[in-house]
Formats: sequence, structure tokens, C-alpha cells
Amino acid sequence: MFKCLSLLGLWGLFASCSSVRFEPIATGEGYEHLGRSALSDHGLTKVTVAAMKQAGVSHGDLKRAPLEALADFERNVGRDRDSQKAFVEQCVDAANHLQEDGETDQALGLYILAAERTLPQLHERTSHSGVFFAHAHQFAVARVVELLNERRSVVGISSINGKYGLRVNTVESGDRVDPFHFDSLVAADSVQVNGFSKRVNQLGVGSSFVAGTNPPEDPSKQPYFPLGGLYQPLSAVLSFQGRQVTLTFYDSLREDSLKVGGKELPLATDYSASWARFVDQDPNKGAFLGLFRPGASNGFMRLTLTEPFRKDAIPVIFVHGLASNGATWDEAINGLLADPLVRERYQFWIYQYPSGYPFIYVAADLRRTIREVRTHYDPADSLPVLDKMVLIGHSMGGLISSAQIRRTNDGSMKQYFKRPLNQLSVDQATKDQLRDLLYMNPEGYIRRAIFVSTPHRGSTIADGWIGRLTSRLIKLPNDLLTLNLTGIMQEITDTGLSMIDLAPNSVMRLQYYNPVLKTLSELPIDERVTFHTICGDRGLGNAPLSSDGVVSYASSHLEGATSEKVVGSRHSAHRHPDAINEIRRILTLHLE
Repeated sequence: MFKCLSLLGLWGLFASCSSVRFEPIATGEGYEHLGRSALSDHGLTKVTVAAMKQAGVSHGDLKRAPLEALADFERNVGRDRDSQKAFVEQCVDAANHLQEDGETDQALGLYILAAERTLPQLHERTSHSGVFFAHAHQFAVARVVELLNERRSVVGISSINGKYGLRVNTVESGDRVDPFHFDSLVAADSVQVNGFSKRVNQLGVGSSFVAGTNPPEDPSKQPYFPLGGLYQPLSAVLSFQGRQVTLTFYDSLREDSLKVGGKELPLATDYSASWARFVDQDPNKGAFLGLFRPGASNGFMRLTLTEPFRKDAIPVIFVHGLASNGATWDEAINGLLADPLVRERYQFWIYQYPSGYPFIYVAADLRRTIREVRTHYDPADSLPVLDKMVLIGHSMGGLISSAQIRRTNDGSMKQYFKRPLNQLSVDQATKDQLRDLLYMNPEGYIRRAIFVSTPHRGSTIADGWIGRLTSRLIKLPNDLLTLNLTGIMQEITDTGLSMIDLAPNSVMRLQYYNPVLKTLSELPIDERVTFHTICGDRGLGNAPLSSDGVVSYASSHLEGATSEKVVGSRHSAHRHPDAINEIRRILTLHLE
């Protein structure tokens, strides 16, 4: 019982798990907020029923012969805005019933008709009728895509006043993508997203989709591909030239507006849906397993992209903290996706690792990984964006990030060894391991770092009984790092031994004024790097005497930081709205 309470205490203080869920729902459920309408599948609105009565068209007529009923309605009432609203709702209602009855081709024609009639109305989306037209347009386009299934073109789709021909634009160019390259395509209006403080989406031209790509069978060919699959937001748009209809898909991260009829209109997009799908499908759910049995989570120790690599977008690398995983950044990335400039100019990468490992070991792995990912995507060293990377680390992730921008020179290496490393009487493999672990030489890839709730000088929690007990429960693999130091122990200083001794696990390394933290904090920061700090004060407003409950202000403060933001949060400051806004501000500044 005592141990269970201890673990719960540690979880509450250090960890930050995600509650984000991506769940399919009945299509009409996504439109419940509109009340009674054909979109929410609760029947026609009273206004439409009244208009039909005036035109001499019954609901029975609409179900038996929808094309004739719609033609009669329009002939009798005309095409003013209110009449078009009733006309569109009848199209949707009839198409829904046809689809239920298996008459998919007829349903397809009516959904296309509804999309065409709503398109000219999208310039005005604030009034009650404007909101309806925007939702009806989104609904209709989404159903067209669903009914197309694997077909690339359809001809002779029946509608009033003639037949439609429909083709799918598969030409990839700039922000346009080929939908047939994806393994799944899910309409955003048919899923429920839970766990975000706000769903980042917008109504506009077309309909929003979540496009999924399964992990490759051979991971070595795409080493930075997410283990749970890649999910990205797309906007599906129907364009009309007479009776010829073209369906085009746009990458919503590259483009969020489109010119229609000479006017710039927003694209229908849903960034939260695709990001929620990514988080929900990530198989790295065992944050506790990564802490207490890190060897069992080695397969999750990697850097992954959250979208296809872009040659013109600056990478932002997020590094989580103790007893956590990449999903801890759910709220932060969701908030950043709300900013059009950030979406356009940045791409988000996530580095995950078993948090039971000592951070100095993980930091060495991240150094290698950044070097390798850069070579993988830019072997010719010709992409400027890869020389402008931004690191954002929370808690222990901040220490791992700090080790990426600190510089070890010949003077600091003397703190570790009494003789130069290349003169030590050990084999070359051991020298390489020691250099990999201890020699920090920033190569200029990272130009900005943001430290959130980072214990640069440790945490008193790690010194207390919770820290001591937790530390004893962590089991590191026996083969984590094998160094043959026979014959040179007398050549290694006490500081050097503290750095390369991996037996003290992650929690022990976070003890206040741990020698490793002291050594790291005294190393100079690469002069090319601009850095910032964000910390929490639990809403007490008592900085610099404050604490977030785990890390004190004195430990998270860094001299020389370009900015320092104190937010009214506990240790999970990276999820606080003020911290997310500060990260957004810094990223905007970085573009200058």
C-alpha cells in the first residue's frame, strides 16, 4: 500500500499523461448542435417543411421521386437565398435516404447538387443561414468522398437539369495531394475528438478529412515514421465547370484558403482530428513501464515526424520528461496548430525515450539521432531549415535538451580525465563510447531552445522518500553501457566517474545539486543558440521564491535566457495556455 501511494505521488508530481481520444460517431451526431435538420438526421426543419408546403411538394414526393420533387420545388419557389436553404436541405435529406436504401449513385448526384448550390453562399458564414450553408456544404462534400470509395471517375451521375461527370484530381503539386496514396481517409465530421481544451478547425470550402498512412513493413526504409502510423489533415474540395465536377485534395498544413469565384475563402480544415488520431494510435502508452523497466521500452526510443517531411519547414523537436511520453505534448501542439504562421513555417517532431534511463545517456542518443535525421533528409547539406531547429524540453526533457546546446572544450574535458582522451590506454571502441557520452560539440543545427519546468539544478522531490523509493524500483538493463575501463580508473576524476556511471538512474540524477547536473549547468551554451525558460508557480505569484510543486524557480531559472515566463501552473506547465502562447510567441520571433 505504501509503495502504491508513493507511485501515485510520483505520477501526480512528475508525469503528464494524455486523455486525448479519437472515436468514430454516427454522421448526424457531428451536427447535433444545429438542432432539428437533415444534417443531424432528426428530420427537416420547420422552415423547409413550410417552404415545401408552399411549393406543393410533400415529404413523400421527395422520397419517391427526389429529382422530380426538387425540380417542382424550384420551379414553384425560385432561387432566392431562403429557398436555396430549403432546397439544399431537401437534397441532403433525400440523399441520406437513398444512401440508406443502397441507391448510392443517386445519392451521390444529390450530394454533389447540394455542394454546388451551397458553394456560392460560403462567402457569408456568420448569419444563421450562412452557418447552415457552410455546414451543409461540408456535409455534402464529405459524403461524396465517402461514396466514391476507390473510384477515380464517375460519369452520368443523375441530377436535375442533366447529369454530372466526376473525376478525382490525382496530380500532386505544391499543396495538392493524391488521395489514393493513403491507406485510410476518414471524414472529420464523423469522429469525436475528446481531451483537447479546444478543437482547432474551421468551416469553409470543401470538407476536412484525416488521411492515414500505415507504418512501413520495413521500418529501416523510413526510420522516422511514427510507429502508430502517420495522420495528416486534408481538405477535399469540389470544383464545377458546367456539369464536369473535379474533386481535389489539399494538404491543410500547407494551405488553409482557396480562391473561389474571385474571392479568397478559408478551406474546411480540422487540425485537432488528425493530431488526436496520431496521439490515440501511438503504441507508446506505458509511461510507467518506460520509467521502471526502461529496457522493455527500448523500441520506443526514437525520433518521429508528425507529418511528411517538408523541405521548407523548420523542425521543432519536443522532448518529454520523467514518467511521460510523447503524448504529453498533445495540448501544446494542438494549440500551436491554431496559428496559421506556425503551421506554415514549422514541422513538429517528437523524441521519445524510456524515462528510467539516466538523462546523460538519453542526451547522447538524441545527439546521434539529430545528426542522423539531418543526414537522412539532407545528405547534400543544402536545406537551410535544418540549420534553424528549435528544441522544446519539459522537465527532464529540458535537461536532455540542455545537453544538446552545451559545449565541452579541452578545459572541461580535464574535469573528467587527467590525460587527454586520445591518450588513455583503452581500446578505440571504449574511447568512442566515452567521447559519445561526454563530448558535447554543438554542430549548429539547433538555434533556439525552450526549457519548460526544467530542473537545471535538480529537484528536492528526488532527494525525498518518494524519489528514493522510486529510484530503487527502477531496473536498468545490465547491458545499457559496457565500458572496459580496466587500467585507467586512476586516470578518471571523480567528476568523470559521476558522469559515466550509469547505475544512478534518472531519478537519482535529478537530486538537488547532483554532480552531473552541476557539471552540465557550468558548461557554456553554444553562442549560436538563443534560449528561453518557462516555469510554473502554482498560481501563487510568488516568484522568485516559487515552485511548481516539483521544480523550484531557483532550479528552473537560467542566467542569460532571452526571456523568462512564469505561468500559474503546477509542474505540467507545458500544457498551460499561457505557456503555449509563450511558445507560439517565441516561434514567431524565431522566424525573424
